[in-house]
Amino acid sequence: MDQLLRRRFKGETKLEPSDRVKIEAKPANGDVVSTLTIEALTLDDKGDVKAVGKNPAGETTASAKLNVIGKCG
Repeated sequence: MDQLLRRRFKGETKLEPSDRVKIEAKPANGDVVSTLTIEALTLDDKGDVKAVGKNPAGETTASAKLNVIGKCG
């Protein structure tokens, strides 16, 4: 896992761990499974979220649209 560079973005803004944002990476069957948790969502949290993984073998990305519906906070 030490050779793997992991970054997460909301739009073009890099997500950093905080009181609300939790980022975990754990080895699983020879791979690395990353989890992004955003607590106490607000309408400002909606948008595109992208994860980037990079190691000596190359780079890969995964993205998802985060929708926030209903009461927040």
